[in-house]
Amino acid sequence: MPIILPFLSDGILALGGTKSEGIFRVPGDGDLVSERKLRIDRGYYSLDSVDDPHVLASLLKLWLRELCDPLVPDELYNDCITNSHDSEACVQIVQRLPTINRRVVLFVISFLQLFLEEKIQIVTKMTSANLALVMAPNL
Repeated sequence: MPIILPFLSDGILALGGTKSEGIFRVPGDGDLVSERKLRIDRGYYSLDSVDDPHVLASLLKLWLRELCDPLVPDELYNDCITNSHDSEACVQIVQRLPTINRRVVLFVISFLQLFLEEKIQIVTKMTSANLALVMAPNL
């Protein structure tokens, strides 16, 4: 598992992401996101001077978006679109992903499920449909 995933997800939680309205929808400050991305690209994984979970949520989406190869390979993309409302078909598609892709997808899904508790959704205003809308393009 790429270290950036637990780093960013733990940071989002540590900075109160489950209590932040619009988490994953509201972008973090662009300058802070760019500065933190440069530091992470250089191997400096630290939350020093970061106090906004939206910055880390933006970095998580950015990392997923900028992967050299998308998590969902081109040959499975149409299957994903066609079967998006069939949970069993979605599970089968995930099982067909290359191992590292599957692990990353499962990690991201497991992390996002933390935000689907009713008491958290009330605060964040991020329902499963909202999370899917903002996260799917990054996958």
